[in-house]
Amino acid sequence: MLREILMWISGVIRVLLTPSVWRQDVPYSKEWNRALIQMMKDTPFTDIKDESPSSFESYASANLGKVKLRTHSSKNWKSTFCLRVGGVLIRPSRITILRATDKLHTEAVYSVFLGIKQ
Repeated sequence: MLREILMWISGVIRVLLTPSVWRQDVPYSKEWNRALIQMMKDTPFTDIKDESPSSFESYASANLGKVKLRTHSSKNWKSTFCLRVGGVLIRPSRITILRATDKLHTEAVYSVFLGIKQ
């Protein structure tokens, strides 16, 4: 319980100190947030691909279980891990976006650059 509270507080502080996640144009979904958190606990990212057109913008795609996710971020903002449901895009919480980005980057370093499967 205490660990969860401390994780939440550290997440809120991190969101406040990360202006790139402040603005979100896609609506929040509590269900997608919970599902993504659960998938990240149980499943590693696989098939990670860098699809960046330039150094200013960053695109990546990866599979998390059976779900294919695409991330997009630029120098000024970050909008990642959206899911299209019935023609509507939804997103997880800002804290989950940051944690998923960390997990994706860590697993990309291990699998792509070091050739290690986790």
